[in-house]
Amino acid sequence: VMPFGEYTCLFSGHPSSDPTRSAHGVAICLNRQATTAWREAGSVWEAVSERIVYCRLRAHPVNITLVSAYSPVNPQSGQTAAEVASDSFYSDLQRTIDRVSSGDMLLILGDLNARVSRRQHQSGTSVVGPHAVDQLNENG
Repeated sequence: VMPFGEYTCLFSGHPSSDPTRSAHGVAICLNRQATTAWREAGSVWEAVSERIVYCRLRAHPVNITLVSAYSPVNPQSGQTAAEVASDSFYSDLQRTIDRVSSGDMLLILGDLNARVSRRQHQSGTSVVGPHAVDQLNENG
């Protein structure tokens, strides 16, 4: 937990001594009102991994759980270390989601490295605009 001006930042990442520190890390920054709701919920938060952090806010009529995630890029076939990292991330994310109270509103925030392709735009749906990338990936 790190105060940052009028915000409270809940951060998960590599220590500053790690040379790959800038490659991984996620945070949830709470304003004063959200910080109060977080403290009233018991200051519940966890740095699940360097790519996942979550917190719970006391709210009315339902509590809110925020999950911030930064997915690894999908590995090419045969990149076993990258495949293991990707599988581990999604397993951690699923375990985190499974732990959320069924009565909470769950918000998943972050970068899931999804490429949804231009095809959706050309198919007539309005999900993606004309400036999307051409290739759909597994995350998309």
